[in-house]
Amino acid sequence: MVVVKKTIKTYLKNKKKQTRKNKTKCFGQYIISMLKSLNCKYVYGYQGGSITELVNLIEKDKDLEYISCRSEGNAALSAFAEAKMKIDQENTISCCIATSGPGASNLLTGIIDSNLDRQRVLFITGTQNLFDITLGEFQNIKQEYIFESAGLRDSHLISNVENGVRVLKNAVSNSLKFYRPCHLVIPKDFFNKPIEKKKKITWNNHHLSEIFNDTELCNSIIDKIIKYNSSIILGIGSIHLDKKLLGQLLSLLNLPIFFRTDSYRSYDIDDKLNYGIAGIYGENRLDLANKNLNERELTLCIGVLDPSIHVTNQYQNQDKKLIELNTVIKTESTHFKKEIYSMIGYRKNGFLELMIKCVKGHKQFDHKRNVLKTNYETKKQNIFSSKIKSFKSILDKRYETYPLNDTKQYCDPGILMSELSKYVKDGDTISLDTGEHHLWFGQFFKTDKDIRILTSEHMGTMGFGLCSSFAMSLNNPNKISFVIVGDGGFQFSLNELASIRQYGKGKIIIILIHNTTLARSKFLKPGVIQKGCDIFNPDFVKLVESYGGNGVLIEHNSDIHKMKNAINSQNKLCLINIMVDPKLRFF
Repeated sequence: MVVVKKTIKTYLKNKKKQTRKNKTKCFGQYIISMLKSLNCKYVYGYQGGSITELVNLIEKDKDLEYISCRSEGNAALSAFAEAKMKIDQENTISCCIATSGPGASNLLTGIIDSNLDRQRVLFITGTQNLFDITLGEFQNIKQEYIFESAGLRDSHLISNVENGVRVLKNAVSNSLKFYRPCHLVIPKDFFNKPIEKKKKITWNNHHLSEIFNDTELCNSIIDKIIKYNSSIILGIGSIHLDKKLLGQLLSLLNLPIFFRTDSYRSYDIDDKLNYGIAGIYGENRLDLANKNLNERELTLCIGVLDPSIHVTNQYQNQDKKLIELNTVIKTESTHFKKEIYSMIGYRKNGFLELMIKCVKGHKQFDHKRNVLKTNYETKKQNIFSSKIKSFKSILDKRYETYPLNDTKQYCDPGILMSELSKYVKDGDTISLDTGEHHLWFGQFFKTDKDIRILTSEHMGTMGFGLCSSFAMSLNNPNKISFVIVGDGGFQFSLNELASIRQYGKGKIIIILIHNTTLARSKFLKPGVIQKGCDIFNPDFVKLVESYGGNGVLIEHNSDIHKMKNAINSQNKLCLINIMVDPKLRFF
């Protein structure tokens, strides 16, 4: 009887230990819990031996979905685009995973893109078991050295699990606080290793600041704006700020407003103040924006990550004054007479509230018209008139030269972008790839809808467009995700049509500019033969149909009406193949 009692007691004790052991989280489960606490729903990646265990754990979790892209590079761009889409949300992060060796090195462009555009992405790569890591090992490289040398501040090799929890939390906290990516190299045998100590996941103290009370700074900014003929440029960093408050401040300042592509249409402002997109690819190629920016003596940059390459194409001789307001990082522009630098606390939008208060309390504020009186007032009416007349004349001339009933051999991209503006609705997203089409879009796409535009702003990565629209279809399934891409950029990532067919949730419309040439490169230096710029293309319509999509061919302007039917169709994947004259260029 005593023996039986002891046996039962031992059994119950062992069972209790086993239950505790089963409740203990492994390192991979901790990573998953951390991702879910930061509203991450999708993990983009490509399978490989050193991350198999992590993928397996993700597949078992009901709240997290693994999206297997067709290459690590495309997975990185998709995660990067998702982060840009969620830039105005607190406590969020995107995630991309890859295996060791070439799997990890293929992430490099996406990591640099995320770093330059200051986006919150957690990159996780696997590697050999810790004590097996050597440079001579098959498919192994010193990943953290490569990514650190590319400018990534948080790139770490996890040497043990307990320390790994601390490193992971610090890296992600830095990502949230400073809006930048982070990267961890994790040995493949660590994902299923248990964590001995109970670790809490909290993200309460990562904000740059809670309040903003520097009245002297705000008044100094207002005094400068009044003194000089000024303009405003909004970059993607401005999206951190409250839309209504920033819109109210912009209306009170009553200055010409220019947008970097990613921030265009993010705010509902008076059309007279809206001068459209400027600074494409670091240079002002739009005549109207360039003319008016050059007339300004002072530029107020809000959320522009590096104004020295976004304000003018003559930055090496720049003699303008610059007020730089950035919620993310301090930038050092050496080409400007910089007057003021400020780090804005964006959680409570204290800067905006204080600026609005200071503007309304300033002696130069006109209470009857509810605007600030500046030197800009003396030229305002002429500038407004020239703005409206200039754009209208450009557009009218375009339609006159290339009418909609034109049945010539090719379609005009300017007319196409203008017509596309009519079909975009509130909540839709537009992903812009890199190429000449970006310039056509900036000049002729005009809308008053509340949309989001995503680009590879600093790197200008070809192939970004389709990867971005794929991520948007997952995160915004009830709206249309447009991608505008050239035939060169499309072939960088067209293998993701398979991922779209397998995982896609929302509708994707591909506007393909088909001119059989890499126009941006070919026409870069007039008179110089650019080899490799003329490209062979497949039948894109048949290609997308082979993936279950719908293909539409637009050969000339009289076919543009077909675009409406394609956009309104029930098919979730549609490619509109636009035939453009290969000799036509933007400039």
